[in-house]
Amino acid sequence: MDFVPRVLLVSADEGARQSLRTFLIEQSGIAVFTAAEGGAALHMHLSCPVDVILALLPLPDIKPLEFVRRVALLGKPRVILSGDEATGREVAEAIRDGAADYLIGAAGHDELWPAICRQIEVRGREMRRRRERRRLRRAVKLSDAAHQALREQIEHLSRDVVHSYQRLFEHFAERD
Repeated sequence: MDFVPRVLLVSADEGARQSLRTFLIEQSGIAVFTAAEGGAALHMHLSCPVDVILALLPLPDIKPLEFVRRVALLGKPRVILSGDEATGREVAEAIRDGAADYLIGAAGHDELWPAICRQIEVRGREMRRRRERRRLRRAVKLSDAAHQALREQIEHLSRDVVHSYQRLFEHFAERD
């Protein structure tokens, strides 16, 4: 990884939150933040943007689809929802509205960890592509600036050559 991923765990169950937080910190060098409610998670993401949000459902203050929609308005973290109950329609709507993954059933650490790793990898690729696009834009701007400077030099040299020929013609004209 060429960045330190930031993961936000959202769960009303403090025991699950702390257990998973400890597990993630032990597994890798990622920064892990926690929130007990969806609203607190949204506020936290606003003040310190994260790369992946894992929401263990249900959230006490917000419905999963509303949570996903609000996160999508705030930025582009990868959202993973995990819950015991969801219809196919709810899963499809969540994915359509911006969730990156939806794990159904009581997902343990061994199921959550690969899902988090996948989303961290996706986020890392997105960040590398964004950096490369910025680098290319700067290179094009530099190239455009160099091209403009070269045109100005050619115009200046052209004026100098024309001016030199004019003086040469005037000199020969005076001699005749």
